[in-house]
Amino acid sequence: MALIDKLEKMLPGWMVERSHWLALGGTLAAVIDALVEGVQDGVLGALPGQIDDLPFLGGFAGTDGLPLIGRDRRIPRGLLETPGVHAAALRDWRGIHRRAGLAFGFLSQVRRVLGPSFPRVRLVSGAGVWHTIEADGAMKLHTPAGTGFQISAQGVSTPLTTPAHPWDWDGSGNVFQAFLIVYAPVDGLIPANEGTWGDGSTRWGGEGAPGGGLIGIDSTLALVNQLRGLVGEFGALGVTIPWIVVAFDADSFDPETPGPYPAAGMPDGTWGRAGRLVGGVYTRTRLSTARYVRGVL
Repeated sequence: MALIDKLEKMLPGWMVERSHWLALGGTLAAVIDALVEGVQDGVLGALPGQIDDLPFLGGFAGTDGLPLIGRDRRIPRGLLETPGVHAAALRDWRGIHRRAGLAFGFLSQVRRVLGPSFPRVRLVSGAGVWHTIEADGAMKLHTPAGTGFQISAQGVSTPLTTPAHPWDWDGSGNVFQAFLIVYAPVDGLIPANEGTWGDGSTRWGGEGAPGGGLIGIDSTLALVNQLRGLVGEFGALGVTIPWIVVAFDADSFDPETPGPYPAAGMPDGTWGRAGRLVGGVYTRTRLSTARYVRGVL
């Protein structure tokens, strides 16, 4: 209860009987209440979401402090991420940075900034090791030797014994490369279909879209730059992610794709460039149901 609400009980009777004394006391009480409220707001602003039972703003008193806390704790907010989800990440900032450099730790941050619709995301290394976080939060690891595992959204762990499909992007054999795969659609960020050039509605430049547009993907440069920033902040030291793959086919890039290798639609060592000459004809090398965005070298 505010001080001004208790004023009449605190003042002596002779002050209450005289309106000018009551008005003076009310003025002082209002100033004190404002100072106390400001201090309280400052404390709550520095503790994102600590008051979980407030019925507004996702469980905390204000959102003004979230950008500043996110900057200090190096936890970026997704373009459409809700204040409540971002605040939860800010509370877990030590754990998030402890998991930095781990594949699942990196993917969890990619998935978070793509919210509130969380798509399937994958990270596959040049050695053919696949890490996946499904849309429901289940985590999967596929290895070439069939020694992987999966952990369901409920925390139940089971083995994955199917050998993973190899990943040979450009024939270099570089095991210190990894490739990020994001599956469309991502609500509000990447639609289910990128459109077709010449259809009269797909235009380069992202008219009216903050951050500008991209060629081949109906998204924004702001989103791509945020994903690139996550590579630098949470990726493994010494491992580059030269390409970010946006897959429009949910069945594509399946680590359990059977042989003979390389299977159709999988990198066969020629994907370093988008096309090559075959019998004098320039031919597409990469899967046509996906789009490929420069990552971080």
